[in-house]
Amino acid sequence: MEENREVLSFEDYSYENGITYWWASEFSTMLGYASLESFKNVINKAIQACMSAQIEWASDFSRVSRIEGDKKFDDWKLSRFACYLVAMNADPKKAKVEKAQVYFAAKVEQFNLIL
Repeated sequence: MEENREVLSFEDYSYENGITYWWASEFSTMLGYASLESFKNVINKAIQACMSAQIEWASDFSRVSRIEGDKKFDDWKLSRFACYLVAMNADPKKAKVEKAQVYFAAKVEQFNLIL
């Protein structure tokens, strides 16, 4: 018998603490990366894109130390905008990245229709 599993969306992985954010460690898994370490180059490319466009990036990409269980590690708090930029700079050959890029493109189009 097939197990009935709820499929979680990007929004289901968000956290709220005055602002809405996503953990890069979780977002990397959502995009099909093996580890946060392998994902750091993508984050750096997204930050570089901000810098090249003279967009202030520090409020969208916040580096923090986290503790889960007895494991301490560096992670990033990503805003929705940061997640968008990361997805656009991720490896498009990964099926999950391709889906994320379509998701964010659709969200931008929805926003444009409202305006």
